[in-house]
Amino acid sequence: MLRINKIRFLIAFFAILFFSHEGFSQPGLSSPYTFYGIGYLSRANNVRNMAMGGIGIGTRNPISLNLRSAASLTAIDSNSFLFEGAAVGYYESLQTENVKENMASGSLSHIVMGFPITHWWKTSIGILPYSNVDYTVMSFENKDNIGKVQYEYAGSGGLNQFYWSNGFKILKNFSVGVNASYIFGTTDKIQKVTFPDSAFYISSQSINSTNISDISLEFSAQYHAEIKHNLNLVIGGVYQPKIDMSAKKSYLSRTFLGELNQVIYYKDTVSYTPDEKGSVVFPTRYGFGGSLESVNKWVIGADFTSESWKDYSSFGESDSLNNSYLIALGGAYTPNIKSSGYLNKVDYRFGAKYKHSSLELRGQQLNNFGITFGLGLPVKSTALRRSKAMINLGFEIGTRGTLKNNLIQENYVNFHFGILINEFWFQKRKYN
Repeated sequence: MLRINKIRFLIAFFAILFFSHEGFSQPGLSSPYTFYGIGYLSRANNVRNMAMGGIGIGTRNPISLNLRSAASLTAIDSNSFLFEGAAVGYYESLQTENVKENMASGSLSHIVMGFPITHWWKTSIGILPYSNVDYTVMSFENKDNIGKVQYEYAGSGGLNQFYWSNGFKILKNFSVGVNASYIFGTTDKIQKVTFPDSAFYISSQSINSTNISDISLEFSAQYHAEIKHNLNLVIGGVYQPKIDMSAKKSYLSRTFLGELNQVIYYKDTVSYTPDEKGSVVFPTRYGFGGSLESVNKWVIGADFTSESWKDYSSFGESDSLNNSYLIALGGAYTPNIKSSGYLNKVDYRFGAKYKHSSLELRGQQLNNFGITFGLGLPVKSTALRRSKAMINLGFEIGTRGTLKNNLIQENYVNFHFGILINEFWFQKRKYN
């Protein structure tokens, strides 16, 4: 039986999931490009895999919760309980040919845990960010007899997901998995028209809100085998079918007299349409990957993922999106895990990724390229008793977009910090 402190830990974990989910979708990435579709997709992964270019479809590890493949959960040790919490910090430089702006933000990245049900069935649950919408764009126009007209377009919000993943080892060298995610959240898109040079014209604001709440499924499989002593091969695949996600849409248009300290003094409601039911089509996604690992020494791997964003629509309206794909490469190296020297036991990680974006604006493809690196720092403490722990650090440096045709280029540095705890919960006690 679980000890009382372990039961309390589980209760605390679910309380964290329940009370903290609002923090995942904001703050986050701030970009005008989050206007399109459902915003910027987070595609969260554990810090270890993130530092290896974000690979994971074809990797598995007994002391790490791989969020890219439910099938990989079968690698969890039958006596282990795994917990990982992480946060991410963003630093971005947005620039056009004439203007440059820097900004910084941060948010929770994920809270997850995993444990065995039987020797052939392992499970994981947690909460992750799914997408983020955050932008503000302003433009001006001079009109005869009116003067300057200011247009402001802004967006906020995003989607989160509670997930429950299960991995099943159905053959000695073959595992399958299914991930069920409850995706939920609201995005607001706001347009304001004001007249800075005139006191005789009434300003207006319209808000389009979309709330999504539904379940999405993803299926995965992995072939894993020892091809020679301490040398393992893993080949995996994932598939997420297209799904019509249940959604509600609201529209509110109002006039206002002015704004002071970000407080708007509204005058009249012009139009209000609440809770119109419909659907948002999430596209098909599939991927495959592989890795080669020398146990407790090194691992190298690669992933390819494709998404059919041309199929995306919201309440029957499509967006200017194309199909996208992602190529990721990465690896890790531990000099000597049994060494008495601490630096020899550190896990050194590296990787790179290239994303052919779903966005093509003004004839330019807005692609993303990034390099990643990080460290896994073992923690040894008497306070941990029968547990093992690791502090995971990860960095990503990259660029999105282009300066061509007066578009925006985004240069960014992301910092990930995570704590992984591996506790032995399921061992039988022996007494002398």
